[in-house]
Amino acid sequence: MDSTFLSQENLDNIYDYLNAKVVNQYNINLDTNEKYKKIVKKLSKTIFKILNSKIKNMSINEFN
Repeated sequence: MDSTFLSQENLDNIYDYLNAKVVNQYNINLDTNEKYKKIVKKLSKTIFKILNSKIKNMSINEFN
């Protein structure tokens, strides 16, 4: 299960969604610095670990 949630494709989808929201609301593009992508990846892993222990049979859409 964790390979699907934390796959590169899903992490890219999460990052792209967050970037679009930040650009739209704050006019800041996260693509200007590579560290933002690393931060999103680390946060996603941390959130997954917490949610996975609390919510069994979580769908990928619920995670995202």
